[in-house]
Amino acid sequence: MVGSRLMVFLILPLMMFLFVIPQSFYVAFKYSDYVSLLVLFVSVLSVVFYFAGGFLAFKVSRVREVCLSGWGGVTFRFFVLLYFVSYLSLYYSYGGVPILELVLHGGNPSVMRAEFHKMQEGGWQVFAYLRSILTRGFIPFAMVVLFCIKGRVFFYLFLIAFTFTAVSAMEKSLLLWGYLPVLFYTWVSGYKKDFWRVLLFAIAFLAFVSIVSFGRGGGVVSYGLESDHSYAAYAPNEVGYIKTSCQECNKLPVLRKVSLREQADYQFLFYDLNEGGVHSYLFNRFFWIPFVTIYDTFYYWRVVYDDYLFFSVNRYLSILFGVEFADLERNVFRFQFGSGEESKGNSNAAYISEAYVGFGFPGVFLFSLVVGCLFGWVVKGGVAPFVFALPVIAFGLISVSLLSMFFSGGLFLCVLSVFLFTRKMTREG
Repeated sequence: MVGSRLMVFLILPLMMFLFVIPQSFYVAFKYSDYVSLLVLFVSVLSVVFYFAGGFLAFKVSRVREVCLSGWGGVTFRFFVLLYFVSYLSLYYSYGGVPILELVLHGGNPSVMRAEFHKMQEGGWQVFAYLRSILTRGFIPFAMVVLFCIKGRVFFYLFLIAFTFTAVSAMEKSLLLWGYLPVLFYTWVSGYKKDFWRVLLFAIAFLAFVSIVSFGRGGGVVSYGLESDHSYAAYAPNEVGYIKTSCQECNKLPVLRKVSLREQADYQFLFYDLNEGGVHSYLFNRFFWIPFVTIYDTFYYWRVVYDDYLFFSVNRYLSILFGVEFADLERNVFRFQFGSGEESKGNSNAAYISEAYVGFGFPGVFLFSLVVGCLFGWVVKGGVAPFVFALPVIAFGLISVSLLSMFFSGGLFLCVLSVFLFTRKMTREG
């Protein structure tokens, strides 16, 4: 079990070495690209500071144990109820269940998903927020808790109920937050039959959502990438947004040499947009896009801004300190795909992007140290439901900013849950 806990702690730096560091090294030296060299330097520093934070946590933290008696048990059941109530409320606000509407009447899955998740108004936004933080901050460890302390029938009924809510708006990625921790735990703990059952559930529901979305939704939605590569870049100024082309951005004096962006379809370097197959698409998506998103974030920041963003980098911090919110993730997405102000997409870059463009190298140091301390604290505590929830949090940090995960991605609730549902193990225990 100690070996598996150590492996969990190593997952985030391993992801950096899989998805970011070799790609940035390759681009920096093949294309003499200085932005990519910066990505390489920042990502390596983040790994070093992550280990420093983990070492510190291992030194000062203590072993913990699950405690669901008394108010802990009441709070746990309340969170479970609140999770389902939030979804029922959103179904009521939407006027139905999106995936059932798609099956029965057809429609555009992307539009239906956006309307369900991002276009709630008034008090319904509270339920959308609760759904978000409970899915990412409570469900990952709750799944393992229920597997350990409840009967198999109850667990699988809960798994089915969670799966229905997770896929009800065609959001396949939400399944990872509930399934990955259970899959890790059952495999490591020797529950091989349960592992294969849970995996079969995940594959079946993922296939169902994919088939329904493609068959009833009319195929894949195009993002409007044109062959002339004159994508629009939207940059904030005094009067709103100014529209330029990427060629014009390359001429700005603040920018150093960046040769990768001169390559045709550089975001799809390992996938042929005209003749590419499934395997090359998946390779490009998993082993290239995470790096490119960080790269584009750095590039956009260097083009548009003269200094670090500081508290403007996060919506809640900008409100707290009275500064204009940069809305970096959405603007980078517009910059990448040439979409207008009506676009609802986000670029979803790793947490090191926000750390650097927001606060420079001190930000990389602080953010990585905090993440390392958090992971080290949970691993040293040794409470299996929380330990095996860390891999899915690591996946999140590869594609979401740390501050966004903390405020609206459930990370704060996850940390709070460690205090609510565990206690320090006594020396006698």
